[in-house]
Amino acid sequence: MIAGTHSADIGFSNISCIEIQVEGEESPVSEQLVHIAIYARQLFIHQPNRRFVRVLVLTGQYLRLFHFDRSGVQYTPLLDIHTNPHTFVRLVLGLSSPNENDIGLDTSIQWRVENGRKVSGTLKTRGADDIEIIYPLHHNVEPFFRRPDICGRCTTCWSISDPVSREELIVKDSWRPHNRTSEYICLREALGISGVVQMLSYESDRGQTAHLRGFRSATCSSDFENRVNTRVVIKCYGDPVTKFTSATELLCALRDAIAAHIIHVYNHLGIFHSVPYPLNLWHKYEGHDAAGLKLGFLAVDSIPYSIASRWPEACVNVLYGFRAFLRSIIREKIRITHEKPANATAILKSLRSSAEDHYAHVLRLFDDGIAALEKAEAEDTATRCVTPAPLIPAVPSMRPSTERILVHLRLGQILAALDHFSVPAILHL
Repeated sequence: MIAGTHSADIGFSNISCIEIQVEGEESPVSEQLVHIAIYARQLFIHQPNRRFVRVLVLTGQYLRLFHFDRSGVQYTPLLDIHTNPHTFVRLVLGLSSPNENDIGLDTSIQWRVENGRKVSGTLKTRGADDIEIIYPLHHNVEPFFRRPDICGRCTTCWSISDPVSREELIVKDSWRPHNRTSEYICLREALGISGVVQMLSYESDRGQTAHLRGFRSATCSSDFENRVNTRVVIKCYGDPVTKFTSATELLCALRDAIAAHIIHVYNHLGIFHSVPYPLNLWHKYEGHDAAGLKLGFLAVDSIPYSIASRWPEACVNVLYGFRAFLRSIIREKIRITHEKPANATAILKSLRSSAEDHYAHVLRLFDDGIAALEKAEAEDTATRCVTPAPLIPAVPSMRPSTERILVHLRLGQILAALDHFSVPAILHL
């Protein structure tokens, strides 16, 4: 599937892949898989409405088809193209089919292309009354958040506009394991609860990876996990936390995110107990990168001047306090790993029994920091407001006000915005 006539028009956004290898010099299947997976990942990234990717490997006599979806990979044994000519022709035609369903695209998402570039788009889903609604994609036609993995839940979030009210909304597509409770069930139970993101509609089963696999003789992992595609439409509560406008706003957002995690862990609302991942606030980095970030945060005693000089003292104190708390937990966990298994179990149980106290301590750190910031800003405002009466008429200042607006982000905004928050998972040490 190639769009355009010039090489500049060809890329992973508009192609299907066929790998050709020299007969007798072809790679073993393990190497083929690693190489072909690179193509598959790029196709998933550059074609964000991809449901699956199929890549053909050809030699002068044999072919092998690789099928990638959100459950992993499946591939066929080597097939002789001379003894199976009809299969060979069908596969080539299937990979180059003009039918978007055949090549693995989600046809509910469509774009209008001008000069080889997407300029606008639409997303079709079902409303609360089960009637199809076509939403225009809002602002950027690309998803504003997506996980670049081949396998997993591969969450993709789209910004859309209500076709009537023009209100900005969010569509969240994901592939959940078939035996997990879907997120929409939790959101449905939370309808009308203040401070929790509100769902407008959902599609519970838009397809399953088990239904995308057709080769009965193909090789598939024995631990295959069927995944179900789910779509929810929710209200948009604001920008990501990375768009904060003041130090107070940032600390409030982080504080509320931690409080939201506590609600999840201890089931204070009584509705999140069956879903192990509704509040994945920090999960963005790969394990190796996350480990490096944690080490850099925890191993160094001081805070670089380039950071400390640009942030209020209250924020720096929160950072010091948070790091000291984490270090104490890490030391305890290291001690547990050196204990006998029987003793380690009891010590770990004791550590876990203090979890609520740990979270309360962290929240106090942030509360104290927020209070210090608010006090400093109030004093700054009072200082600027209490001025001697002018002896002559004052000339209106042309300098814009520097008073910061203190915004304490509500929990609902955090739940909506922080799913694509880019902070290392230091809470989950």
